[in-house]
Amino acid sequence: MRDNKLLGNDVDLGKLAKEMWNYTGAEIEAVVKSANSFALNRHHNLMDFTKTFKIENPGKVEMQDFIRALEEVKPEFGVDDVKMEVYQKAPMIDWGARGRKIFSDTAKIVEEVKKNQVQLASVVLYGESGTGKTTLAVKIAS
Repeated sequence: MRDNKLLGNDVDLGKLAKEMWNYTGAEIEAVVKSANSFALNRHHNLMDFTKTFKIENPGKVEMQDFIRALEEVKPEFGVDDVKMEVYQKAPMIDWGARGRKIFSDTAKIVEEVKKNQVQLASVVLYGESGTGKTTLAVKIAS
C-alpha cells in the first residue's frame, strides 16, 4: 500500500503491529482488506447504483480505517491477558505420574517448536469440566 501511495501518512505501523498481536496471517490480511473497504466507502459513494462505478482516484487508507477494521476483525485464538493471569496464578496440584507425564510430554512439544524443529504443533487436552485442562494449557504455554 505504501509503495503504491495508498497508505495515509497518519498510519502508524508499529501501533498496528501491537494491536494485532496474536493475529494470524489470514486475520491480518482480513484487517487490511477491511480497512481498504472502509477507505473505499469513505472516498466513493458505493451505494449509488445509478452510476457506473469506476475507481480513478482510489484515495488513501488512513489510521481511522484500520481502527474500524480492528473493531470488526478479532483474532480467533487471541489471548485475554486477564484470564491468562488468573490461570497462571492457579496452583498446579501434583496429581500423580500420569499428570506429570502429560505435562512433560507437552513441554517437550513446546521445546521442539521453540527450537524450530517443528513449525506448528497442536495438543488436544480432554476431560471432565473443572479438571484443570485450561490451567494446564496456560502453564505449558507460558
